[in-house]
Amino acid sequence: MTRSVRIRDARGDRLYRAGDFPLIAGGAGAGDVELPGFPPGARVAVLGLADGGLYWQSVPEAGALDGVANPEARWLAPGDVLQVGGARLRCEQAGDDLRVSVAPALETATLPPDLKVETALAVGAAFDTEDDGIEASAFRATRTALPKRRQRNPWTIAGAAGLVVFVAIVWFLTTSTAVQLNTDPAADSLSVEGGLAIAFSGHRLLRPGAYTVVAEKAGYETLKAPIDVTGETNQQFSFKLVKLPGRLNVRTAAPNAEVFVDGARVGSAPLDKLEVKPGDHVVAVKAPRYLSQEQSITIEGGGVEQSIDVALAPGWAAVTVDSTPQGAELRVDDVVAGNTPVTVDIDRGERALELKLAGFKAWHQTLTVEPGVAQQLPAVALVKADGLIDVRSVPSGATVTVDGRFRGETPLELQLAPGRSYRVSLSKAGYAPVNRTLEPVSGQDSSLSVTLQGMLGVVRVASDPPDGEVYVDGAARGTAPQSLELTAIPHRIEVRKSGYASKTSTVTPRPGFEQQVLVSLQTEAVARRAALSAQITTQLGQALVLVTSPGKFEMGASRREPGRRANEALFEVNLQRAFYIGTKEITNKEYRAFDAKHQSGTRDTYSLDDDAQPVVRVSWEDAARYCNWLSEKEGLPPAYSEMNGKVFTVSPMTTGYRLPTEAEWTWAARYSGHDPLRYPWGQEMPPTPKSGNFADQSARSTVGTVIEGYDDSYAATAPPGSFAPNAIGLYDIGGNVSEWVHDLYSIEVSSGFDVLQDPMGPSVGEQHVIRGSSYLQGEVANLRLTYRDYGTDSRDDLGFRIARYAE
Repeated sequence: MTRSVRIRDARGDRLYRAGDFPLIAGGAGAGDVELPGFPPGARVAVLGLADGGLYWQSVPEAGALDGVANPEARWLAPGDVLQVGGARLRCEQAGDDLRVSVAPALETATLPPDLKVETALAVGAAFDTEDDGIEASAFRATRTALPKRRQRNPWTIAGAAGLVVFVAIVWFLTTSTAVQLNTDPAADSLSVEGGLAIAFSGHRLLRPGAYTVVAEKAGYETLKAPIDVTGETNQQFSFKLVKLPGRLNVRTAAPNAEVFVDGARVGSAPLDKLEVKPGDHVVAVKAPRYLSQEQSITIEGGGVEQSIDVALAPGWAAVTVDSTPQGAELRVDDVVAGNTPVTVDIDRGERALELKLAGFKAWHQTLTVEPGVAQQLPAVALVKADGLIDVRSVPSGATVTVDGRFRGETPLELQLAPGRSYRVSLSKAGYAPVNRTLEPVSGQDSSLSVTLQGMLGVVRVASDPPDGEVYVDGAARGTAPQSLELTAIPHRIEVRKSGYASKTSTVTPRPGFEQQVLVSLQTEAVARRAALSAQITTQLGQALVLVTSPGKFEMGASRREPGRRANEALFEVNLQRAFYIGTKEITNKEYRAFDAKHQSGTRDTYSLDDDAQPVVRVSWEDAARYCNWLSEKEGLPPAYSEMNGKVFTVSPMTTGYRLPTEAEWTWAARYSGHDPLRYPWGQEMPPTPKSGNFADQSARSTVGTVIEGYDDSYAATAPPGSFAPNAIGLYDIGGNVSEWVHDLYSIEVSSGFDVLQDPMGPSVGEQHVIRGSSYLQGEVANLRLTYRDYGTDSRDDLGFRIARYAE
């Protein structure tokens, strides 16, 4: 029987085994066997191996085989020589192998120039154990069959089959592993799923792989556990079988009882065949009015049925109550329980007892009841009931006294013991007091109704301006001036007039004495300003002070003032709109709440970036965006708008946060209560000690010009508020950092003739005004409060403070 074939052709000598067949023969590059004389890529035949024999099957278009056209499939044996086209094949025996040698034929056959081979080749050859014929590889182009070979001996086939079985058994035994499977407790039946398992001597032979162990035992859950068998010897797997639950029956005579197992409610008694896991458990039984009971039980499990009977003890006791006279209604916790004499079962704990009988006062007592402990209370001697008197007055709210002791205000229900008389007095501010004598009757209801007589006083009301409308306690009473006769109690007097804010005062008339009330009304605008808070605080804790109607003042400086610059021309402004202005410059911490990534950097070796230092290196647009962000947080309308990255002023201006206008900054900086300040500290140079953070001796290494003899202890910026405030409470209005203001910059601010009303600055321009000196400046020109600077870019000595209109 041939199992391998050695091929020798133009590509060399190579060995093919049974699994490599069929082989493709043809021109160079067509397949496995190269045939000389054929065009490259042309497929000529299939060389196959079937039933241990080698065969040749030509493609019909390939031409004659050994001179025969359209040849049939042919078996090859040692010594056979085939000639196909220009190739010759010789078959020889070489030990256990067949050898097929391919060489050019002595005479080369010419093939058609347009040879086209279109064939579907079978992947392998099939053995047929019942027919010695070969099922050749199928070509769609031919149906030629191989000739049948001689039939095999049946005994040979049987022997071969027996040999296969024997080899399979030996192979299984030599590749399997002995595996021991244990269960606790021992299973009644044990099997393995997932492959062949042979049991012997308490072990099982299993080939390496994944299996499922199935174990069963009466009273236990069926076990299905996966195992992985390896090639190691003497493997052992142990499993713990889980016992089935037990079945518990619970009985009790108490009605409406509930059953709990280990604290969890499981049902109502009687309870039948409750599944409970094996082991120790606590069973509790609870029923209304009974004492709960717990007991421990060990559940055997495995479906075993167990029962417990629970006798609950009563949670009440018998209590006997009697009274003199008898027939009183007994209530326990406000629930009627019977009439005296009576014996009732009362639940354990503290209980409220009450006895009620018409014509007698109610009796009350708190009683502690212990389960099963009977009690007989002493007979209760009931006391005759008080007389009940309903006291009312017009107007209500009068103070009531009985024999001089305060008892409340009308309307009032009085309980008075019978058998004597009482002096009842009613009084109310502005009214004459009333006295009555009452003799209550036991168990009888009566009433006392009194109309109080008012004590009057005269109040004369006048208004400025005159003709104000007068309201007393919300009721219209005509126009002022007029005299009003009012009861001697506090009254709310309100005067209203169109265009003015109403004003209210409280007056208590005095009988026999006329009182004068003059009400001065303010215009609504004046009143509104008077109601404004002197200081407000942002959500970040920043304080702003109120400035109300500064009025007219001059901006700029005289030409004769030392250090004056050309952009400081004198002109007059009039500030009428009240505004708030920040007391301090914005700090790094406050700005980083808006822009967490901002860095103020350093100046030489000195840090400008601490949280407490004023923010610097911000542009005017950055400052305006900060103001809008703060307005949004507090629900205020924005003061600025933005388009294409450019920030614009909103018109008309809102009450949102913004930068102070140049006029607002100037008035707030120069205000002193009398003459406007020239410098932050006063009218003359040099600065007084500790009057601000300027270019001082400590900053000599970082600036060119310093104030000789002045030392503020800060070489760079100082935390805002480190120096004393000015007259209206603003810090660092000069020194520390210069400040952006709202206005666009222009040299010509005014025509010189017109008074500017609440100016907001020019409407067009490229640069913005900067006011105030900084820690880098020490010249006279810069230190003056009229000094005006301008710019577009950020600087390491330039920050800002905030402002907003008050209304």
